[in-house]
Amino acid sequence: MKVSTALAALMLLTTGLSAQENPGLAISPYAGITGFALQPASIADSRFQADIQLFNVSFAAGSNWFGMKRSELFNPKFLNENFEYLRDYAIEVDQTDSRKGLYVNGSLGVLNTLVSFSPNFSAALTIRGRTMYNLDDLSRELSVLVLSELEEESLYNLKLNNDRFSINGMAWTEVGIGGAYAVGLESDHMFKFGGQVKFMQGLTGSYFYARKLDYSWKNSDTLSLFSSEFGYGHTTEFQLRPPNKLDYLSKVSLGLDAGVEWVYQPDREDRRDRPGYKLKLGASLLDLGRIKFSKDVKSNDFKADIRDWDVSNIEITGKNGVQNFDDTINKRFGLLAGDTFFNMSLPTALSLQADWNIDGKFYLGAVAYGSPRLLKLDENRVHSVDYISIIPHFETVWIGAALPLSIDNYGFTHAGLSLRLGPLLIGTQDWLTALRRVSNTYDFFVALKVPVPYNKNS
Repeated sequence: MKVSTALAALMLLTTGLSAQENPGLAISPYAGITGFALQPASIADSRFQADIQLFNVSFAAGSNWFGMKRSELFNPKFLNENFEYLRDYAIEVDQTDSRKGLYVNGSLGVLNTLVSFSPNFSAALTIRGRTMYNLDDLSRELSVLVLSELEEESLYNLKLNNDRFSINGMAWTEVGIGGAYAVGLESDHMFKFGGQVKFMQGLTGSYFYARKLDYSWKNSDTLSLFSSEFGYGHTTEFQLRPPNKLDYLSKVSLGLDAGVEWVYQPDREDRRDRPGYKLKLGASLLDLGRIKFSKDVKSNDFKADIRDWDVSNIEITGKNGVQNFDDTINKRFGLLAGDTFFNMSLPTALSLQADWNIDGKFYLGAVAYGSPRLLKLDENRVHSVDYISIIPHFETVWIGAALPLSIDNYGFTHAGLSLRLGPLLIGTQDWLTALRRVSNTYDFFVALKVPVPYNKNS
């Protein structure tokens, strides 16, 4: 049984994809609709009469399992050679005894729009397509076996454990309708409240996790499983590739974003073309909800208790890999009774924000972003990467720059760069990726918008 092709596909994804909404751009007082995804309340008392984001693209990928060597990233062999070349030359593996993880996520937005109807109230429309894939809690032993294509003899004839190991993925579209309202507009202390309801259409989803996994390899072809329990499900005709049939679509589901901001503005100016706050603090709850999918009849939870299982003829890669895996599980173990549907939870996250106006155009901000994972409550779910970021930034109506300094839940530190140049927004959480010999994360954000600011006499 070979797993190298599937792993290589994930590795290729991690080198080409990159981040969620860029915090260096989202925290700006001139963020407009760009800040709505992080803090829905931010668009109240907007600096813009209207702000139309024609499109935005964001991607992120990373792993604490392995990193990509910069010298090999643009080497044609990286795309054309086999798995052994990638493993032996293109990546550097983390050898520490820690649980390994991998994530890939991307987002494409079109015509996201903000309209200010009054100084107190602004409305927003958002349209996005999103995809997320997570591999979590892979033990060091299993990660070594995978990279060695099950040829690591030092791990043979040992009883190993990897409870909580999981692979989850989902792709979906969403249309959000929301707004924000400000209270105390002319006072020193202003409060903003915002949110949006999102109408979501699932495209494809899958989950595989081990509630209990005790196993042993006698050799590369012989596996024993000891009273192990698995959760497993996917949409119809699921493959390791983007969906291309409308049969993948789920029923419409609802999601929710909500946020609140407190703004201290002792020196507020009457003109709405410039922010008057000295300090603002915010909290937001994002991506609350889940999507209901129809489950392929060949996938469901199962239990496995078997000795010296010959897996040499099982092929779980290639075009029919998922179908072959389904057939194997059905014939060898059978499926437990279950529903004909499954729910995938959204990447629910809690974010805290702060921004201090130091002196006119210079600011110091901070963003904390956390995606709590509760195993028993939401085993079927995708999630973003947790991080804390300190963000010094410079802001005018048309030009802005930020240098976010971050640390994520993998323990990686990042030095980012975000630029707002009129209608063009670009950013990355870590520009040092281009300089490092080995990089574990890659990301970028780009958007083109049509901002319509208030004039100086407003």
